[in-house]
Amino acid sequence: MSGHTGQIILRSWSAAPDPTQAISEIADGIGGRKLALLCLFLSPEYARPEFAAAATQAFPDTLIIGCTTAGEITPAGMRDNSVVAVAFSAENFSVSATCIDPEEAPDQLAGKVLDLIAAEQGNPATLPHRFAFLLNDGLARHEDRVISAVSPSLGDIAHFGGSAGDGLEFSETRLLWDGAFHKNISILTLVRSRLPIQVFRIENFSPGPTRMVVTEADPAARVVSRINDEPAAEEYARLIGNSTSQLSPFHFASHPVLVQAGGDYHVRAIQKIEENGEIRFFSAVDQGLVLTMAERHDLLHHLEESLARIVDGRRPEAMIGFDCVLRKIEITSSQRVAEMSDLMRRYRVLGFNTYGEQHGAMHVNQTFTGVAIFADEDGDA
Repeated sequence: MSGHTGQIILRSWSAAPDPTQAISEIADGIGGRKLALLCLFLSPEYARPEFAAAATQAFPDTLIIGCTTAGEITPAGMRDNSVVAVAFSAENFSVSATCIDPEEAPDQLAGKVLDLIAAEQGNPATLPHRFAFLLNDGLARHEDRVISAVSPSLGDIAHFGGSAGDGLEFSETRLLWDGAFHKNISILTLVRSRLPIQVFRIENFSPGPTRMVVTEADPAARVVSRINDEPAAEEYARLIGNSTSQLSPFHFASHPVLVQAGGDYHVRAIQKIEENGEIRFFSAVDQGLVLTMAERHDLLHHLEESLARIVDGRRPEAMIGFDCVLRKIEITSSQRVAEMSDLMRRYRVLGFNTYGEQHGAMHVNQTFTGVAIFADEDGDA
């Protein structure tokens, strides 16, 4: 176990296999501070009732949320089979949250957001900065519906999000809410901060010259059957100069496709190839959509440049980051995990690897999204 306790954002992590011991180590790392929020991003192995019960007992009267991951971003860098805790001190933050049922009508979802904003207790004079983030079930395929209903009601409140993961199993994801683990929900959290914040999105791709048209698809299932009126997997493999039998998550990470929306390009990442040759994506892809093959830029170099621009000479108290599992696959395949971990530590990034990300009203993939929280100029951090 390793932990670090700051004054404003408190952080800790554990790789203890026993859920109760893991929570005990998390609590020791955070200490007895009064918290406005405790976020727990955890390997799927921890998603058991005893873990939730131990967390509730160790942090009474604390709002606790969390989700399973495809990898954790801890104070020690990138890890698997661990749990990372990110805690917001009560004297510097005011936090409220609500559980969202994706099956509710859009106007009901929008009403929940407005109720949450109306009920927030933070004093704008002492806590002038606001942001929101959304945790989704990464296998329920409801992100687009929830985001489209929730985002307009947030108005000018900067917001981002991430979808719970399950390692590379793609079998079962869970969210932690009200002392128990759940499927098929979302959690919207609204934060007021004494410290300046900046919500960000980073992706290391630009549009290339190769275009393709989706000629048969099931957007609800996130499945594409035909591209350029050819079997989808065969056509994708041909365009990247490979064979269908050789396609793997490494190829999906290295050769994503982009869609253009609102004058900007966004990644539509591939989850897997089905046995019948269909392509399953991490987000909805409509029939008739034009996809652009992306050109990749070095992930680590691009990330370091992007983080430096976000910080712009300021000192981050923490960055809460949701990073796509395909970016992790690329880093792991190129044997650069140690470099990535060092970069995350230097910029004080905490978070997890996701099955999908959100930036504003957009559900995106193969992206690193989050919020930078900056220390006071006088050095109080």
